[in-house]
Amino acid sequence: MKTVGIIGINGMVGQNMLRELKKLKTPVEIKTFGREDEITPLDVAILCTDNPVSAKLAPRIKDRVKYIVDMSSEFRMTPGVPLVIPEINPQDITADTRLIASPNCTTTGLVMSLAPLKPFYHFEEVFFCSYQAISGGGKKQPY
Repeated sequence: MKTVGIIGINGMVGQNMLRELKKLKTPVEIKTFGREDEITPLDVAILCTDNPVSAKLAPRIKDRVKYIVDMSSEFRMTPGVPLVIPEINPQDITADTRLIASPNCTTTGLVMSLAPLKPFYHFEEVFFCSYQAISGGGKKQPY
């Protein structure tokens, strides 16, 4: 059985990731960690942390995990780090891939809705509007 660790379990992204992983039909052992916890060996580590924490954690845990999936924007533009939506481009994960970046949630929704149209249309331009919370985490602002 594969072990999947959620790092950043106390945040909203970590809690949502836990809910989604529990829905999997494939049996996996789920381990949860706070941002400061010692990370035990894992098959997959999912970093549900903000950019500074992801930047610090990824190199620190790379020898204890087979794959790291980062949910922050820290590695999205890093050369050699694939930006993957599993339903769209799983082939971008190769045998040599160790770190995988997750695209922005708005981008993911857009690409997922356009992908079924790709066999029938050639898009030259797409106009898209997104309405998001005032805070990235959806939490109430202090003012």
